[in-house]
Amino acid sequence: VGALFFVTIAGYVATALTIVSLTSHVFAYLAGEDISVGEGIRRGVRRLLPFIGVVFFYGVVIAAVALVFFFAVMIIVFVVMGIFGLVLSTVTDNAIVNIGLIFIILFFMFVAGVAVMAPVGYLSACWIVGPTIVIGEARGPMSALSRSWALTKRNVWRCFGYLMLLAVLNYVLLGLPVTMLQWLAVIIMPPRLTRTPATACF
Repeated sequence: VGALFFVTIAGYVATALTIVSLTSHVFAYLAGEDISVGEGIRRGVRRLLPFIGVVFFYGVVIAAVALVFFFAVMIIVFVVMGIFGLVLSTVTDNAIVNIGLIFIILFFMFVAGVAVMAPVGYLSACWIVGPTIVIGEARGPMSALSRSWALTKRNVWRCFGYLMLLAVLNYVLLGLPVTMLQWLAVIIMPPRLTRTPATACF
């Protein structure tokens, strides 16, 4: 478990170093500089800790906002569903009423999902360029997020649409192929490898 933990952390750090190094190369290219791979990595190392800091703070705040809104929305949904249940308890034998109740429940669940994701999406859109600002303008995590908020305040919906496009592309280009390969592996894998130890005893 300890080895897995350290390997996972090392993987995240390596990914962060890759991102900051490549971003440093991009900014150097835009400034007309021709830097080597080693110089890009050195510049990336200098901005690695601020980058990790902004990403960590970003993730903590987003998770906290999502949890707060999730619990608040769930309380409201349960109260509303309880009221509907009490009101319709005398007509539960009516099939049409039951179907209508199912649609109402699904509608409230959809509204709950939107209510939870709306503030998360808004914050994500406002802070979308924070990690890049940490590298390009050599700012600290909080200053970078403030700068990102100021830069995106007139284009929040465009930034949100960009995030949605990234999510769709990530699913289509990465998530969907990986899922298909997993299903394919399960199908073609020999049965003895797919049996659990409990069933293998029989």
